[in-house]
Amino acid sequence: MTIFRRSFVFILLLVLLTAGVVVRSNILGGNDKVEPLTLSANTDTTEEFSDNEPAVLYKIVQHGINDPVWKISISGKGFAGLDKPLRLRLENWGEWQDVDDYYLRELTAKPAIRRDTSKAGEFLLDVPTGWNGAFEVSYTIPIARVGSAINKRLHLLPSWNEYAAGGYSVNTLMHVDAGDRAIRRIAQIVPPKGLFVASGWGGLSRGEQEAPILGPANEMDNTPILIGMPSRQHVEKHDGVAYEAVQFGPGNDLTADALQVAKAVVPLYERHSGYSSKQPVRIFFVAKPGGATGLRSAFISTYDPDDKLLTPAFKHLMAHELFHRWLGADFVRANEAIAWFHEGFTDYLSLWHCAAAGVIDYDYFSSRMSAIDAEARRASAYRKVAFAQEGVRWRSGSNEELAYRGGAVLAFLIDVELRKQGRPGLMQMIADLGAQKSAEPVTLSRIRAWMEEHGLGSIYKTHVESKGLPPIGDLLAVAGFSPKEVPVELTYFGIREENGWIVELDPEGPAAKAGFRVGDQFIGRYPGYRSERVSVSEQVTTKFRYALEIIEPGIAGTSLDVKRGKEELTIRVQPSLIQGGLASRYEADVPKLKKFFAFQPEKTDSGNENFIGRLQDQKVRPLVFFPQIYGY
Repeated sequence: MTIFRRSFVFILLLVLLTAGVVVRSNILGGNDKVEPLTLSANTDTTEEFSDNEPAVLYKIVQHGINDPVWKISISGKGFAGLDKPLRLRLENWGEWQDVDDYYLRELTAKPAIRRDTSKAGEFLLDVPTGWNGAFEVSYTIPIARVGSAINKRLHLLPSWNEYAAGGYSVNTLMHVDAGDRAIRRIAQIVPPKGLFVASGWGGLSRGEQEAPILGPANEMDNTPILIGMPSRQHVEKHDGVAYEAVQFGPGNDLTADALQVAKAVVPLYERHSGYSSKQPVRIFFVAKPGGATGLRSAFISTYDPDDKLLTPAFKHLMAHELFHRWLGADFVRANEAIAWFHEGFTDYLSLWHCAAAGVIDYDYFSSRMSAIDAEARRASAYRKVAFAQEGVRWRSGSNEELAYRGGAVLAFLIDVELRKQGRPGLMQMIADLGAQKSAEPVTLSRIRAWMEEHGLGSIYKTHVESKGLPPIGDLLAVAGFSPKEVPVELTYFGIREENGWIVELDPEGPAAKAGFRVGDQFIGRYPGYRSERVSVSEQVTTKFRYALEIIEPGIAGTSLDVKRGKEELTIRVQPSLIQGGLASRYEADVPKLKKFFAFQPEKTDSGNENFIGRLQDQKVRPLVFFPQIYGY
């Protein structure tokens, strides 16, 4: 559903239409004059708008490189004759409302704008009688330095370091709500002289970028926005889809490896679901502490310059976030009331596709599924809440861990049971649900209907309505794995903790030397869990047992977030390695596993038609696109 101007599409085709694949890899620097292949259109778009057609131009201008700010202006026209006030909304993603006075500055508008006191983050334009439908809104957004107190507290708000300034559109650009009217939306991003712009809407461009805003018209599409000097770029076109990876910061080139992962899994997602948006696949890396976020238009991740290669765990993370285009965004819409479905099923299906595509090996799949099962059972919410239970806040604490991990085990169970029946597997559910083209988020009743239609009613009652997971070893055995235990190393921090608090430190241990103190309270950790299930053998007698079996050995440093009094700190520590771990691994029956990691979509039969008919009887509203917006 990517929007491209016709003139730009023609130019792009001239560049890319060769043997079907174009590769461009650049090492960029401040003195380089290489113009990277740009997937954005920097041309005037006002000529495409009629006077009566609602249209909005969002403009971001960065002032300064050190301690920068973003000046935001929103210009609209074609809104005359609305039957209700024109409403603007700035989503609280990243909790900017907690620091409202700091964050949203110098707000002005013509006509006048006022806050809706009944709805935080929403604003109303006081339009006069005979209004011509045009408006202008402007405000300033500060950019916090990476590592500052405000950045540590609210890390999803815009931030900057020596490599790039970056933020997200959803909490920097106000969504203009015009009811049911379709609105053409254009973003214009202006960097300081000599810098580049990268966004999910327009890819990487030298200097100013102008691109259409993608996504549903009833909300601001969330995309990363980066302004800086990239060090690496890799671009390819493969099977009609443009792939682009950009790196801001020093260290080894991660872009080519990232594109290999994307090119391996995305075609399988398309083939197995029957859906392709032909939207570009964009991946951005920024050198700074943090994590990764997958959005509709791009995947963005922080990285450590010491990182040599993408680990299997990171490749799975990438595949997980990319799969959300199929489960969670465009194809099957997410429903936060059952977040375990679009998060847990995505975690499993992305891992399955990584194994099917050869991105990870079979051993990693089995070890990771075993670890996922262990994490689910460790969650304090396990056996306390059921997936079908109403009113569960799945994004809260232990519930979220159960949603991701327990949901993945449930997905594995359904996949195995379908294959035991001679059916294609779990991807058939995603293909069938997506084929309904519903504009509404997927519901529990639709999932239940599908499972009952495919002979999984008892599974639904036992593992969706009830509180429990199946034995992971049984599922792995059906797939083609035989269990074994292998000695592995443990990660020693020298910490004894109780209920999340440090109560004792080994004075000669890595944590004490890194600056941790007794009384520190753990509030976060990166990276998270190791990729396989590990237990601590009886030969390990130390009382400093914090995270012995949790952190992946060989990672260049672990960042532990702690609260010390009123202060929140991130301390980097390199654990030492000790013997005494036992990893649950599995022998692979390769011929059997090749069958398990194959998928042939099921042709529509009477059972499938009955399922489709039942959903239509439920009056599921079809997805409505506006051709003038999406270019269909």
